[in-house]
Amino acid sequence: MANVKSKALKQLISDLQSGDADVTQKALEKVPTKGTYEVIPPLLEVIDNHLSDVLVDKAKTILNDLKSSDARTPLSQGLSHKNHLVREACLSAFWNSSLNSPEYLDLFVKAAIEGTYMEAVEAFTVIENLDGPFQEEQVNDSLLLLKNYFHENPSDDKIELIRSIATVVNRIGQ
Repeated sequence: MANVKSKALKQLISDLQSGDADVTQKALEKVPTKGTYEVIPPLLEVIDNHLSDVLVDKAKTILNDLKSSDARTPLSQGLSHKNHLVREACLSAFWNSSLNSPEYLDLFVKAAIEGTYMEAVEAFTVIENLDGPFQEEQVNDSLLLLKNYFHENPSDDKIELIRSIATVVNRIGQ
């Protein structure tokens, strides 16, 4: 039985990565019932490849409905993707799926600092709603990232938003 499931999962992943809009659409319809956290990277590829707005929206909807804590690792890996739409989708998924992930505090801060304004908004929402426990190292790394950002970007367009993030991180560190 496990072999059949494994084969079906491999086929689902292959279909998501096919590059064919019709095949991808059919695979996206199967993901909620047949997928596991292993389909997250291919879902991120669907967003990155942007075959159509409909497929991207469907992939984002699936990501936002994740409930398994196993999703946290592949989503955190997506935060370093080259495409800002993928990074935004990962941040949004953390928030919308209520995936409490205090171990990634520094990654959320980094995403806010290095990303677009929208990524900073999404990261702020995630950070503001994190529940501990927080690792002292993550908090200190986050504070250092913020300190460097303020030193290097005194007039950035998202400075006020990053200040709000710094306030939250300072509160976490107390």
